[in-house]
Amino acid sequence: MQSKRIDIIAEISDKLLNDSNYNADAKGLGFFFRKSNINRILKNYENTHLMPVGTVYIVSPSNVDYLFAYNALIAWLFGNEVVVKLPENIGSNREDVFAVVNLINQNCNNIFIKSISRSSHENISYLKNSDSVIIWGGNDAVNNIRKAEIKPTARIIGFPDRKSGSIFNLEKILLSEKKIKEFATDVLSQTQLACSSPSFLFIEKFTLDNWKLFLTKLSLANSRFDRKGWVQENIIRVMKFCNGKKLKTHNGFSYELISINEISRAIKNESCGFGFFYIIPVDSIKELINIPNKDEWQTLTYDDESYVNKSELTDLNLKGPRFIRIKKIGEALSFSHIWDGIDLIRSVTIEIND
Repeated sequence: MQSKRIDIIAEISDKLLNDSNYNADAKGLGFFFRKSNINRILKNYENTHLMPVGTVYIVSPSNVDYLFAYNALIAWLFGNEVVVKLPENIGSNREDVFAVVNLINQNCNNIFIKSISRSSHENISYLKNSDSVIIWGGNDAVNNIRKAEIKPTARIIGFPDRKSGSIFNLEKILLSEKKIKEFATDVLSQTQLACSSPSFLFIEKFTLDNWKLFLTKLSLANSRFDRKGWVQENIIRVMKFCNGKKLKTHNGFSYELISINEISRAIKNESCGFGFFYIIPVDSIKELINIPNKDEWQTLTYDDESYVNKSELTDLNLKGPRFIRIKKIGEALSFSHIWDGIDLIRSVTIEIND
């Protein structure tokens, strides 16, 4: 049965990748579920006997449009019944999201994707009868569901709010158009609202003139992603966010210069999403060890052309802020079956001891 499901998911992948009607984020979903990548992931479990946990209830976040689909297709691949609770307010990408929803519903039996009110009897019933509940959302969403009536044997996996950052040498990154385009991918995809999208930038060799030049180049790199004018809409949103606040703006981006000591205050603040950064000038990579707020960080991206010694970066991280993921610039939103240190396959399966 699993081989048939692999083929079905691969067909969905081909459709997403080859149909120009699907946006860049949907194509990222298709790229992850290429048949070759599915088989590569499954090799990690070839010596284990995994059976479905039963019914998997996925609470989808409002800030990352297709995250539910990654989780749902992984759970379905292993034979589970899957119910996805879409957010009540999907936002401006509603048409794109439902195009993917319809594609999955047409090809996968036992996946049910629907908009469900948090207070509805339907939501309460699904929570009560599910064998695995996976919550993608803010801290409030995770805490509220943990208070609900749920099977004693059910697994509850929550992915709460986290922040992400990037470290690079400003002088060096300005010399690489490729790196700037890769950074644009990290902050443009999912409108910078994904937990793994960097909003805290730790910058060596920072000068205001070079920073403005970087933002100008970043703005030019963004134009290649523009679809249906949504990049321009986000620029307008950034400008509204800055109105009346003591933030600096340039080319549609907004930023605030802070010190490492101010991170604890800034990390609690609201972010408008795409185009907003906290800038923390640093003298060297060694200052990472002083970053506060352990356990509130998710992804740290770095310029691999400037920091070739990743082991040093990893060592400093373990002693300091403890980012869960360390990735090259351009890979902030690259999905993996292991997320926030949690194995998503084992979260929806039971291992049989033969």
